Amino acid sequence: MMWLVQKPADLEKLVGEIEIDLDDTFTHIDVSTGEVITLTREEVRAAEDKLPLGHFHKCQKENIERAICILEDEHGL
Repeated sequence: MMWLVQKPADLEKLVGEIEIDLDDTFTHIDVSTGEVITLTREEVRAAEDKLPLGHFHKCQKENIERAICILEDEHGL
């Protein structure tokens, strides 16, 4: 099966994200928007474990919700 990127990724931003990629981060490219999304290992783990979001900061909650969408997306990269 082949997926088509609807919007190209910003290569400068992508290279910047890759250059600063740390062991505790996960970088994802949203193929429908071209957006580069960087999540922490903690945020991805919370999404995988389906942890309650109550004790996380607002920005972490948003990232965990994004991580859930990425994990559930069968076409994600």
